[in-house]
Amino acid sequence: MLRIQVRCDYKKFTEWGDAISKRLIVVTREMAQDLVNDINTSAPVDTGALSHSCYVSMMEFSGYAEALDALKRLNPKCKDTPIAEVPSPTKPDQANVGIVAPYWQYVEYGTVYAPAQPFVNPAIQRSQERIRAKIWEVTTTMVVD
Repeated sequence: MLRIQVRCDYKKFTEWGDAISKRLIVVTREMAQDLVNDINTSAPVDTGALSHSCYVSMMEFSGYAEALDALKRLNPKCKDTPIAEVPSPTKPDQANVGIVAPYWQYVEYGTVYAPAQPFVNPAIQRSQERIRAKIWEVTTTMVVD
């Protein structure tokens, strides 16, 4: 008679889940910063303020103050009130990306006086596949190891 016994060690699943969660927090920060860098380098440059006005906000930190300082320093003629800081996420594996420059939408979408110069949406589209690939890499390599 053949007898096969299958046992599953649920502790291992918990360990994998914890390890994946910790790694995804790091990946979230990296991918959000990657998106910010892509937006900033893709922004059209006049005074340079727009290309320094994108920032990351996470539970434990925000780049809002630095982006606001850059806006004021690089475009002192900007009399518009800067855009308010995006709210901090409520979970450590989340990130919000914001833009301080109050005129970014006019550059992105254009006006009746100026053509659109998209830089935010193309950067988001470029980052989507990188994010999917990175999450797949993290979750599969953590389980295999």
